[in-house]
Amino acid sequence: MIHEHYTDLTGNDRLIKTTQENVRSQLDHLRTHPSVAVLLRKKQLDLHGKVYSISTGDAWVYDFEFAQFTSLLDDNYPRLKMSSKSCHAPAMSKRQLETLSFDNTYARLPEAFYAKLNPTPFSAAPYLISFNPAAAELIDLDPAQAKRPEYAGVFGGSLLVPGMEPLAMLYSGHQFGVYVPQLGDGRAILLGEVRNERGEKWDLHLKGAGLTPFSREGDGRAVLRSTIREYLCSEAMHGLGIPTTRALCLVGSDHQVYREQVETGAMLVRMAPSHVRFGTFEIFYYRKQHEQLRILADYVIANHFPRLADVSDKYARFFSEVVERTAGLIAQWQAVGWAHGVINTDNMSIHGITLDYGPFGFMDDYDPGFICNHSDHNGRYAFNQQPYIGLWNLSCLAQALLPLAEKEDLKAALDRYTSMCEGRYMELMR
Repeated sequence: MIHEHYTDLTGNDRLIKTTQENVRSQLDHLRTHPSVAVLLRKKQLDLHGKVYSISTGDAWVYDFEFAQFTSLLDDNYPRLKMSSKSCHAPAMSKRQLETLSFDNTYARLPEAFYAKLNPTPFSAAPYLISFNPAAAELIDLDPAQAKRPEYAGVFGGSLLVPGMEPLAMLYSGHQFGVYVPQLGDGRAILLGEVRNERGEKWDLHLKGAGLTPFSREGDGRAVLRSTIREYLCSEAMHGLGIPTTRALCLVGSDHQVYREQVETGAMLVRMAPSHVRFGTFEIFYYRKQHEQLRILADYVIANHFPRLADVSDKYARFFSEVVERTAGLIAQWQAVGWAHGVINTDNMSIHGITLDYGPFGFMDDYDPGFICNHSDHNGRYAFNQQPYIGLWNLSCLAQALLPLAEKEDLKAALDRYTSMCEGRYMELMR
């Protein structure tokens, strides 16, 4: 279905027709895939070719093949500012699967931080559903590698590349305001890290990789329907200039997964600078394991905030930067009318990026009380509550850092959150 509610924004029927045709053509590669086609026929999946009309009045069409948004209006029209960075990095020497030079610095932390285990392959042969060349550029991976039969094996959980040291990360978190003492990667496995030729390090995280010690009552699997949603939305958010995890590829199988009904299993490769969450700090604080808390903070600062490594108040400075990034992120969510749906502290990244796409939703018509999560009966994570929840979650992280930083410094950083979030929002909406 092509949304037509944006017609009045442009008043240009020819442009609208062209836009609709473009969106249709860009969705064809997903709609015609056999597994996706089955879901569409069964009405278990609805792919919307959608033009997002931003609150400033600009309109953008998403190109799924090249993972970028294109403006429908001229440069002089008021618009939401996008990232100045191109979606495509400068050309570098391309790597094969075997030469990706995997590492896993997180695996060198004490064993209390994770459980080492390999992914559990599908019961049926894996196959590639969709590959994102823009994300592949981030790790200098030659797109031609996706055509190799081994590719679906590596990112479908049945093959390991040299240097991979798979593990499930341990964390806890506040879920709907209630502390849950232990969570962890219940259906995802960190395959390892790849450093590109620009020196940037990227985690490769395999979602739907099978049971882990942290699966609780789950089966460790993801389904095609939800992985397609995350695959598309994370790249859409990137196209909008909003910090986010990236999606490298989507791997399917005839493996059956049981939910309310039988669904098709899938695995998604998610990329991020790291997958350390607010809840990663919380678990060691509430267990009173302050030495592990310090080890974690030192690891994060050394690997991701190295300019802070030698300052005397590095933990407070680290927290201050997380506050700033989080304020900016949530301001961007508000500016485009996007709701996360389940902003628990275990779904908050220390990098200030959008993490864990679940029951998210874009607003079609402005509704400040918009709730995209049907399980959120009290509206805790409603659209208009997101800025306040960001502050609440940051206060949970501040609590976890009390053994390392001065209370006054942490509070001072929290006190700056509201003005930073509001200031960034107003800047975006001008």
